[in-house]
Amino acid sequence: MITPKTYNELLEDNEQLHWRLQEAEAIVDAIRKGIVDAVVVSNPGESVYTLEGADRPYRLLIEAMQQGVAVLNLEGTILYCNPCLANLFASSSESLIGKSLDRFVSENEYSRWKEMLHDIEKSPTVEELDDVSVTKALPVHQAGGSDKPPVEAHQEVQLNRQNGTRFHASLALFMLPLQRVCLLVTDLSQQKIYEELVVSKSALRESEIRYRRLFETAKDGILILDNHTGRITDANPYMSELLGYSKEHFAGKELWEIGLFSDRSANEAAVHELQEQGYIRFEHLPLETSQGIRVEVEIVANSYREDDHSVIQCNIRDITERSRFEAERSRLEKRMQEQSASLEDLHRRKDEFLAMLSHELRNPLSPIASALQLLGLQKNEDRLQQQARTIIERQVGQLTRLIDDLLEVSRITTGRIHLQQESILLNRVVENAIETVRPLIDRHKHRLSLSMSQLPIRLFADAARLEQVIVNLLSNAAKFTHDEGQIHLVVTLESRMENGAWETACSDPLTNPSPVVSPTSLGTPYAVISVRDTGIGIAPDLLPQVFDLFTQAERSLARSQGGLGIGLALVQRIVEMHKGEVEVKSVLGEGSEFVLRLPLMAQWEMQRQDSHVITSKINETSLKVLVVDDNADAAEMLGMLLLASGNEVLTVHDGPSTIEAAFDFRPNVVLLDIGLPGMDGYEVATRLRQQAVFKDVILVAMTGYGQDSDRQRSHDSGFDYHLVKPPDFEKLKEILAVASEKISTRDSQTE
Repeated sequence: MITPKTYNELLEDNEQLHWRLQEAEAIVDAIRKGIVDAVVVSNPGESVYTLEGADRPYRLLIEAMQQGVAVLNLEGTILYCNPCLANLFASSSESLIGKSLDRFVSENEYSRWKEMLHDIEKSPTVEELDDVSVTKALPVHQAGGSDKPPVEAHQEVQLNRQNGTRFHASLALFMLPLQRVCLLVTDLSQQKIYEELVVSKSALRESEIRYRRLFETAKDGILILDNHTGRITDANPYMSELLGYSKEHFAGKELWEIGLFSDRSANEAAVHELQEQGYIRFEHLPLETSQGIRVEVEIVANSYREDDHSVIQCNIRDITERSRFEAERSRLEKRMQEQSASLEDLHRRKDEFLAMLSHELRNPLSPIASALQLLGLQKNEDRLQQQARTIIERQVGQLTRLIDDLLEVSRITTGRIHLQQESILLNRVVENAIETVRPLIDRHKHRLSLSMSQLPIRLFADAARLEQVIVNLLSNAAKFTHDEGQIHLVVTLESRMENGAWETACSDPLTNPSPVVSPTSLGTPYAVISVRDTGIGIAPDLLPQVFDLFTQAERSLARSQGGLGIGLALVQRIVEMHKGEVEVKSVLGEGSEFVLRLPLMAQWEMQRQDSHVITSKINETSLKVLVVDDNADAAEMLGMLLLASGNEVLTVHDGPSTIEAAFDFRPNVVLLDIGLPGMDGYEVATRLRQQAVFKDVILVAMTGYGQDSDRQRSHDSGFDYHLVKPPDFEKLKEILAVASEKISTRDSQTE
């Protein structure tokens, strides 16, 4: 009697049947794919079922596949290949069998290919599972119901054909039984061409959409013409808006038919030129709208290929308003030129008249002045005669100054004032000016207070012109201050800070070794001349024009004091020519103050003027050191330090002056600031190195920049050393010691 199976046993039998069914399906699938040659069934008497009969249709399928298929051994030798693979390699199946696939792999892909083979070889082999073993290409279903996927490898590589050409391919490797490898080769060349074509067509469609959008929305008229016939094939909406015609109105017409050219011959000549050159441009062509309104247009036309034919694109811009504006501008420019010429002529005539008037007025003045001198020689002159002669002398002097002022007008307006600059002492100029104006001050019983530097202040200036400036200011103060007034004249030193502010200096930077400004900030030193009075002052509305020609205060008072309103204009011009500046402060009824600021003479210019340089004790190791820095105080302080060390020192404050000073001074060492006016330190160094006489000079960059790139730029410009401000004086002494040693060595070699 058969014992009935339990429920669990039935479930287990059912699971076994299900698993065998899945395994059978996998075998059938393998047979269909032609990837197995036999099925081994584990029975007590193990049987082998060959599939040669079922194999044939699948082998035929592999032979007809559009993918390359090959069976390789683990060394990569081809044991079998289908015709597609042979075609891919531009060879035959017979010639490929027995050859290594290595020879078809590009050199730069070879290592990847060998890694693929190595990886597939290391993969675990599928053992027989229960009753049936199939290749690793089959999905094997275990009793537990889990799947083990086939072992495979994929790569995209470059392969070589037998004829030397290359193609891009996808390789797939599968492990077969008996240490065999299945290779699938897919040619990606056509696929990539197709993908590129798809991308190209997509880009072309996007480009066409953008072009059409621009074509439809452009605010210039656009006409498309057939390049062969010259007839319009398309027009954008703005052409209709510009001329008032429909799009259909333009179709099929030539340009002359819509009014762009006068006749057919002119139209054909333009099209012919465009066909030859590919581009033409016309301006101010007339067009007429449908309402008969005339417009001017500008045309830019070019030809290009569109698909399989050539077209002409004409961009037409309405320039009617622009043409009107240009015509109006041309008319105004012509009128302005005519007025400018007329003003220049009037200006020239005025100068000629003033020059002639001054000359003619001097003729009678000369004998009058001589007569006054003769009268002064009379010893029996009574009090009335003396009083009359004094009045005449005073008025002759006033008339002489007025004539001089008339001549200055011409010089000021034409820029013909010339300076005779030299090294001068400011105190001496001020004293001469006071001596000139003293009679006028005394006549009005003014009190003059004078405060001048006890140290000599040296300027590079025209002494006569500078005296003229101070005389003008003192004369105005005396004339426009009520009798017994107060006039203050102060000469000081100030420094311009980096923020533009002025700070009073405490001593003369060129003659006193002590600091000239506060220790917290150093600036550019200037000599300052202040003339302050307790006079009538200047009205606020007159202050902005006080330095203009012919500007005067209250006319009745000005006329009573004489003058033409020329003096202050002359003051400003002369001061500016000395690279200085002048300003005025005034409160109506409380007096005025005029302040002049003039730059001190550069030390190296002063030394050239005096034909000597500042020297200290010169010993056998003394060096000639050129110190260059746009901060005069910094240069002076460093120069003093070097002087104290027994060196000969010259200081300069800008780039161009450095080149000139170097040729005169012939330094052994140049301490050169980088940020210089006129020419930076890099350029100065480069130019010095270009001269043979400076090839042995030691150049030291003195700068606030210390990055590696800054040091490299210094080196490239010819500097020997790069010191960051403030420089380490010990390091500087080491550099000077090197320079001294070089000079000593050179001198010993020449002896």
